[in-house]
Amino acid sequence: MRILCDENRRIYSAIHGYDVHFFTSASQITPNVAAGMDVQDGIHKPFFWKVNAVKNVLETKQYEWVLWMDCDAFFMEPTRTIDSIIEMYSGNSTPASRMHPYDPKEDPALTEIRQHIHPSPPTKVSLILAIDSTGVNNGVWLLRDSQWSHEFLTTWWHSDILDGPGRNHNCSDQSTMLHVLLHDRVMRLDSALDAVEAPVWPPEVRVAAQEHLQSFHQATAETAQARAWEDGDFIKHHPGCHYYKLPCQYLYDEAEAIFRRKVMQLQVQQQLQENQQL
Repeated sequence: MRILCDENRRIYSAIHGYDVHFFTSASQITPNVAAGMDVQDGIHKPFFWKVNAVKNVLETKQYEWVLWMDCDAFFMEPTRTIDSIIEMYSGNSTPASRMHPYDPKEDPALTEIRQHIHPSPPTKVSLILAIDSTGVNNGVWLLRDSQWSHEFLTTWWHSDILDGPGRNHNCSDQSTMLHVLLHDRVMRLDSALDAVEAPVWPPEVRVAAQEHLQSFHQATAETAQARAWEDGDFIKHHPGCHYYKLPCQYLYDEAEAIFRRKVMQLQVQQQLQENQQL
């Protein structure tokens, strides 16, 4: 899986000029002392290592955005850029709601709700993720280098859920992520916010359609009532499909073979165009 994943990342990134940071062991993720992150602290399971890794990459200040992908997720559309997904979901900084246009005579309480939903100046989108019936799946997500993002990563890593029964849960990284993003806002919801359909997600967050960020392999898609990958979807993710099982190994190989075939078709098309110009 790692070999196929590494090949997939490097071919896709070579086409578009992206950088790849590929982690295969805890020793490759340097502890972030300032943020109190250490993947070998005996508390955080490997699922959490992505938090430390992304924090370190963002702190290099070389990138405005970072895309995290688990090893069982594969690029499937070589012509689609990460930038296009970012623009699709961050280009509009105004969260959707049923708020009416501002009226100078409106009730101050409504103005307060408006500021809560539509901060002024508008909040920059910093996190793009996908969800399904089970909640957040953080196998694939995009994060901007912003103050909000750094605070989010630190809070996520130090979530107090890890002090209780959730500590040993296999999806503790996802439950803590969801808790950090939604707990305070959910507790704030009331009839006034409901009346204007205030978004439950922070204004820094956008939820992407699965076909634009990560579609699942068929079995997990059916279990999670989520989108199964279709030709044209950007990334195919295989959550719940273990690398040591033969059917899963076949699916990984199939995904990379589809991607390679599309890259080869692009090369043939490019060569034909160059020949015609000659």
